Amino acid sequence: MRTERRIRRIDEIITLSFRSIRDAVKLLKKKEILIASYISFIMFMSFGLGASLLPLYLSEIGFSSFLIGLATSMRMGVSTIIRLFTRPLIESSAKVPILLLCSCSTGISVVLISMTKSFIPILILSALWGLGVGIYLPVVFSIVADSTREDERGIAMGLRGSMGSLGSAVGTITFMHLANSFSISYALLISGVAILVLSIPPILKGLAER
Repeated sequence: MRTERRIRRIDEIITLSFRSIRDAVKLLKKKEILIASYISFIMFMSFGLGASLLPLYLSEIGFSSFLIGLATSMRMGVSTIIRLFTRPLIESSAKVPILLLCSCSTGISVVLISMTKSFIPILILSALWGLGVGIYLPVVFSIVADSTREDERGIAMGLRGSMGSLGSAVGTITFMHLANSFSISYALLISGVAILVLSIPPILKGLAER
């Protein structure tokens, strides 16, 4: 009897899992959800960079642990504080362009940091990086909420989170491999360029649809 219940329970879990995957694929047919998931993949790549490649680069150019901590705190602090002032952006009808602007500003920040060795410019660029990340989160949540019904929202949020985690993993492994094969500054430069290049297709698509 217990064995039958366990088998039935496993069948239910498998059925629900496949149903969730099917529903997630359906949601990707919505332009807003597709872009939100795609940009999440890109932005989480930058999250991985901020925790892996960036500290290595700052250490390589001679920054102390304290200065590395300051640069990291600047990025995270700006990212946190700016979320308190994003209500006008959340209520805007141009949330998708705002999301694309966030990914572009993040890519530009990473590229410029890879070319900079002075602390003050890096601190300013870290703040710009944090600005893009901080605006991204509430805006992407708003896009998902506005583009889904209540019964779809959980799966849509899970889809966005899964794409983000995938981006973080892929970005960290790829760019750390580049750092190992070439140099840390080169890997950081390529990562910023990659974020920018990946942001271009939805921008071009949006312009073409006008």
